Formats: sequence, C-alpha cells, structure tokens
Amino acid sequence: MNRNQTILAAAGGVSGVVLLGIGWLTFSSWQSAAEAESKMKRSKSALSRIYQESVTPSEENVSIVEANRDRARDWVGSLSRGIFRDGLALDDTVTRGDFQRVCRETVQALVADAPLNAAEDPVTDADAGFGFDYYLGGNLPQRDEYVPRLLRQLRLADKIVRLLYEAGIQHLDGVARETFDLGGAAASADSGSSGGGGGRPRGRARGRGAATAGSGPAKLATSIAVPAPKFRPDDSVPMTCERLGFLFTTRQEGLIAAVNAIDAMRPFAVVSGLSFAKTGEDVLVPAAPDPVAEAAAAEARAASGIMEKPAPRTARLVSGPLFESPVQVTLYVDVFSPVAPAGGAPAADGAEDGAEEE
Repeated sequence: MNRNQTILAAAGGVSGVVLLGIGWLTFSSWQSAAEAESKMKRSKSALSRIYQESVTPSEENVSIVEANRDRARDWVGSLSRGIFRDGLALDDTVTRGDFQRVCRETVQALVADAPLNAAEDPVTDADAGFGFDYYLGGNLPQRDEYVPRLLRQLRLADKIVRLLYEAGIQHLDGVARETFDLGGAAASADSGSSGGGGGRPRGRARGRGAATAGSGPAKLATSIAVPAPKFRPDDSVPMTCERLGFLFTTRQEGLIAAVNAIDAMRPFAVVSGLSFAKTGEDVLVPAAPDPVAEAAAAEARAASGIMEKPAPRTARLVSGPLFESPVQVTLYVDVFSPVAPAGGAPAADGAEDGAEEE
C-alpha cells in the first residue's frame, strides 16, 4: 500500500469515528427530549384532573374527618369527666361560723396526726396554724363569698400536709396560702405566723436561698409568703389555681418522696417553686485538741515508752449521706381544680358512664 492509500484509509477511519459520535449524541438528545416531553404531558394531565375535580370534598374524606372528630369528642369528654371528678367542689351552704368550726377541727386533726421524727419529736408544733391562724384566733371570714374558697384552701392544705407527713419530713416549719380574704395589717400578721410552729420563735434568722457548697449553713427562714400564681383561666374550661407554700426540714429521700407524692395527687398539682438551704455543714470536722493536754500526754507516753495510739475514727473528717445535715425546703405548689357548673354536674356528656368506669 502506497502512501496515498494509507492517508485515505486513516482519514476514512477518523471520519467514521466522528460520524458514530455524532450519531450517539443525536440519539441521546432525542431520548432525553422524549422523556422530558413524556414527564411534561403527565404533569399537565395531573394538573388538568385537579382543575376538573369538584370543590366539594369526597365522601371518603368526609367520613374520615367525621370519625376523627368523634374520637376527639370522646377523648375530650372522658378527660372532662375525669378532671371534674378530681376537682374540689365549692360548697355554698357553709356559713362563716361553720367554716371557723371546720377550720379548727381540721387544724386540730393535723396536729394530732403529726408523726414523730427521728428525734422522737412531733413533726408539727402544737400551736401550728397551717396558714389559718387568723381564724383560729376567733375571727370570722369578712364576707360570705370568701367561705367556699377558704374551704378549698383548707382542704388542699390538709391534703398536702398529710402527704408531707407520709414522705417522712423532719419538721414542718411553715404553711402559707394566698390571703385574698385579708387586707393590710391582718394579712401581714397572718402570713408572718402561718408556719407549722405557729408564732413560736425557733431561734432562726430570716432569709432564704440555697447555700453554696462548703459555705456552711445559710440563714434559715422562719416564715413563708405566697405570691399569686400567674394563671389565666380559659373560658371554655373554667379552672381555678390555688397556690400554697410549705417550709419544712427534711433529708434527700424525704424531699424526693414529697415531690413524687404531690405530682401524683388529685386534683392536679404542679410544683411551681423549689429552693432549699443547708442547716449544717456537709463535713463533720473534729474539734481542735487542747495543746497543753496534748503536750502532757506526749511527755507521759515518752516516759512510759508506750507508743501513741492511732487517732480514732471520730477524729477524722467524716461525710456521707448518713452524716449530712438536713435541708430546709421552700416548696410552692399550684393546684388546678375545675369549677363545676351549677348543680355540680360535669359539663361534658356521659358523666354517669365515667363514674361507673371508675
């Protein structure tokens, strides 16, 4: 093969390769265009079906929505019946004189039922007022409309104090409530002597707050005040919120048991505030020895040849759960209770069925 033939063969081969490439690119472009056209037609067809559908929902969707509505209505009704059963009804038939008698009987029962702590002392002082000292002094409620709410506060205080008894606290130092029924100096006097120990001085300086580790015991409180809760009731579900404050001394296990009991109580209660202060050092430090006595004892041992005894265990730094000082706890509890309509019947239907289930 001469030179011209070789050049022609090479040029023909290159031309064939170029033609094959052009053909492959043309086929790929056509295939991509066909797929894009097919996708566009499907989208256009789906959009056309949407435009052509009726604006009225389908029977299937309507039935699903109705079934969900019925389930939600049943759940809300069951919940409503439950919370109304847990609520504290307001008794409008109790007079101001009756309340004074009930208050005195309730406070006396709480004092009588107070258990003994580890030191064999009653958890509550004999002159405890539990936030109702004003009425234990012979005073009557200032208005008749105050009596139902005072009764509710009294019942809630009785319930929570008994939960604290069961939790194993060491001493109930104070109980306070919202003094909506008192004004001016009377309210101040009631809140100042509302502790579990009444007005009895306990030798504790006023102050509150958690002490930092290693800083020693904080100044302990002798009374407790209750700020009004920030609660806005919903008109659809009439609800009340009562805030009570408790000041008590306990250890870790007693505090945990108290919080758990309040969380599980009925009516629904929430721990809205919690703080504590140490009542003693976390570490027991032995007293410093008398240097004169130590020197005399060292001379006596040297003269007799007796070796010095090792320091006893009580002379070492001792700490641990059994040696930790108890803490004074300031606990605020918000209790939510629904207000039943006139006649005391729940607003939701089927209350009798709910009562039978319980």
